[in-house]
Amino acid sequence: MGEIYQSLDPWLCHPDQEAEANVCLQDLDATFVTADGTATVVPHVTASDPPIDCFYVYTTASFDTGGNSDLEANEEEIFIALGNFLELAERQSAAWLAAQD
Repeated sequence: MGEIYQSLDPWLCHPDQEAEANVCLQDLDATFVTADGTATVVPHVTASDPPIDCFYVYTTASFDTGGNSDLEANEEEIFIALGNFLELAERQSAAWLAAQD
């Protein structure tokens, strides 16, 4: 792992982060809407003792200028990462998400 990732700063989600800093521990409930328009809130429950760790590198989706990310998690980066990763975090793994460089 590169030197920059030794710090918890560029990580969106990391098991060693405080809860407030860990994007994957925010309110991740979803709303399920049926064809008749009925809406039901589906609570997100993070796996309490996951059997595996998953290091997930998400698709780059950033409005950062330049050739690489500034390693600051922006709204669009968080949205894309969580949308792709929620199923894994809920079912089977501890979350490790880093801002891309």
